[in-house]
Amino acid sequence: MAPVDMKSCPHCSKQIPAADLYCAFCGEEIKALSPEEQKKIKKAANWILALSILFIVFGTIVGFVHNKAAEKAKQNLTQFEDSAVLDEPINGKQYTVGELKTEIDQEVLWLFLTNYFLAAVMFGLYLWARKAPFPAMLTALCVYLAVIVLNAIVDPLSIAQGVVIKVIFIAALIAGIKSSLATRKIARAS
Repeated sequence: MAPVDMKSCPHCSKQIPAADLYCAFCGEEIKALSPEEQKKIKKAANWILALSILFIVFGTIVGFVHNKAAEKAKQNLTQFEDSAVLDEPINGKQYTVGELKTEIDQEVLWLFLTNYFLAAVMFGLYLWARKAPFPAMLTALCVYLAVIVLNAIVDPLSIAQGVVIKVIFIAALIAGIKSSLATRKIARAS
């Protein structure tokens, strides 16, 4: 026996067979989406998945690049005792060599963890977009814009980096939001 494709009822959110025209739980009519609308929503959800993959790939690459620079910086510090105090404060704080080495290691670790966390968030939003496309895509757009803004605050030069890719992802997410809004209108009209 072949498995039955399921979908969520737009009225009560219960799982029903995808071919059903009425919900077995609430009795409401289920208006079918056109294949074009379904394709647009799936495409937008796939852009969220692509963001997740990009956070993993580029997060790993950038993490290793920063790790290499961190190792070089720590190598330059090996000539000093860990208890030696640096002559100049860094960001207004006086460090010992040992504290600075620890700070360097933590910065690299946080870079990896942040990118992997964002990848996990985007993957979760991708899964959610398959059931509730509008809130998932809206959330994905907000998270992505927040990442861009936070990166710009930390490093203003990051605004210009990858601007074409940023525009493509934002446009794709906005298109997905528009398609999912059309889905919501169809569901409410029934």
